[in-house]
Amino acid sequence: MDTKEITKKWDVLWKDKHIVPARGLVFPDSSHFYALCYPEYLTKSNIQLYRFSVKDGSFDILGDSVPIYSDKISTHAQLYYDQQLGRLLVLVQESKDDIQSTLKVYSLNMMPITSNELNAVPLSRSNRKVFLLLLLSTICGVGLYFFWQRGKQKRKIARVTEKESFRFRR
Repeated sequence: MDTKEITKKWDVLWKDKHIVPARGLVFPDSSHFYALCYPEYLTKSNIQLYRFSVKDGSFDILGDSVPIYSDKISTHAQLYYDQQLGRLLVLVQESKDDIQSTLKVYSLNMMPITSNELNAVPLSRSNRKVFLLLLLSTICGVGLYFFWQRGKQKRKIARVTEKESFRFRR
């Protein structure tokens, strides 16, 4: 700031669609920063969280996207970091006319992960739950079957006993 010089460090070359960052950049440390980015020129699109490297501008797309309607200039999106909650907050204010607007608030736990990292999480816990649910269902089914069979036997014995007592009364 003392020399009043600006030096360009890197440039991002977008492959398929040009995106712009929304308001608010979050710098959790000196090596990277988070930004919300979306193709502003599309009326109906999605806003996405990006993690950029400060060193070379490489980036990762994080989390899931949030739909955004950006037809009016009064549409805004902003990214905040709440230190106390340890969460990223996304505010999306959309306006389809100049009379009213809607405000949507989204929250994301820190540290956000990519979809590849999410898909790499082992599903062993959910597999265990499914296995335990199937085991419990099987045990309940077998128990119900035995109770039904036992009741059937008792009814059969009761019928035989009734016939025997009817023969002896005559």
